[in-house]
Amino acid sequence: MIKAATVLPQPSLLAPLPLKDVPLWMNQKRDAHWQAFLQHGLPTRQDERWKYVDLNIREALQLASAKSIHPAIQKSDAVLDDSINVSFVNGYFQPLPAPDSIIVCSIREALQNHEILIKPYLEKTLDAKDAKRFPLANLNAASFEDGLFLYIPANCKVALPIQLLSSVCLAETKIALHHLIVVDKNAHLEFLETYHSSIESLTVQNNATHIYLEEGSTINYYKLQHENAAAIHIAYTYIHQSKASMCSYYNFTNGAHFSRDDVVIDLQGEGALAKAFGFYQLHHPDQYVDQHLEILHHASHTQSSMFYKGVLYAQNRGVFNGRLLIAKDIKKIKAEQTNHNLLLNNRAEMNSKPELEIYADDVQCNHGATIGELDEAAIFYLRARGLSKDAAIHTLLKGFSEEVFNTIENILVKTYLKKWCQNENDSSEA
Repeated sequence: MIKAATVLPQPSLLAPLPLKDVPLWMNQKRDAHWQAFLQHGLPTRQDERWKYVDLNIREALQLASAKSIHPAIQKSDAVLDDSINVSFVNGYFQPLPAPDSIIVCSIREALQNHEILIKPYLEKTLDAKDAKRFPLANLNAASFEDGLFLYIPANCKVALPIQLLSSVCLAETKIALHHLIVVDKNAHLEFLETYHSSIESLTVQNNATHIYLEEGSTINYYKLQHENAAAIHIAYTYIHQSKASMCSYYNFTNGAHFSRDDVVIDLQGEGALAKAFGFYQLHHPDQYVDQHLEILHHASHTQSSMFYKGVLYAQNRGVFNGRLLIAKDIKKIKAEQTNHNLLLNNRAEMNSKPELEIYADDVQCNHGATIGELDEAAIFYLRARGLSKDAAIHTLLKGFSEEVFNTIENILVKTYLKKWCQNENDSSEA
């Protein structure tokens, strides 16, 4: 059982070893992040962004990294059919054939073979100024051992979705991956990031994904977190949008004992558009989901929307924190956020915290949040037409989630994501 930390814990973790066969500047940046981590420490409930969380992860973060790939794990049932698949098994990169028109490799390989291309982006993604706000992302920047580098050249439209699958199959294993994705001018990418574990044991993933959308580029980015019920899943996602870029971000969470997502979408160019969707549904006792999403409007004529839904069962706890920032001296901004939650048991607990920070005048912003229960009248109506109580509840929950799934245009990806959520839903009990 993970217990609460009542005072600021000074890190007792061992300093990360320098990476081998990488440029000197890379290890210097990692060390700068380690020093920042030593200064700020791990988060506690005294920190505003962690005030709802009873969590002491020091011991979990001291787990050892995997030393090898488990020989039994070659193909996972979490693989998306008809996709370009890239895998990390226990933190180790598994190269597979990819189109010659794009670059798909590990961060370690990119530092050796594509340093001129990758360095400007890595220098931006490894900025230590946010060490206090995102302490675990800072720890990732100090201690990651590898990650994915994906580059989509200008005007390239990748025909198939690209799936990044991170699987864990060793007990008491810690993984820290640092991914970098660049979508160049007027390019398009369908990207699915899947986290999966095949064992029921404590594992820790503390990962970061940085995405840069250049002018006129588009991405449909889907994340599925389906780890085992004993896992700890921590993720930081930063999406930088240039002029006239478009991002559709999807987050689906139904796994892990504790799951924390910090997502920052930064609209830096005029005409940028961002849409963020999420659906979390917890099934096992004592699961905790902690979702933090920020959309930052730093340019005029930008638009954004957040639309998240959640379902919590017995003894589940959840947090949704949506933040909209409208910077000074910009105009013609449209932004909205919505969060709806269903509690299927009186022991479930949900905290929804919308935030609006507006420093400009020419804006249209709105927000809404609800926390409630299933409509008993609707359950009665369905039972009166021959459905069992479980079937009636299942029908209502399916309708509740469909509003998110129906926004996915890619049929292949939609079917894949609904399969994982549907399988869990069929095995759950209110």
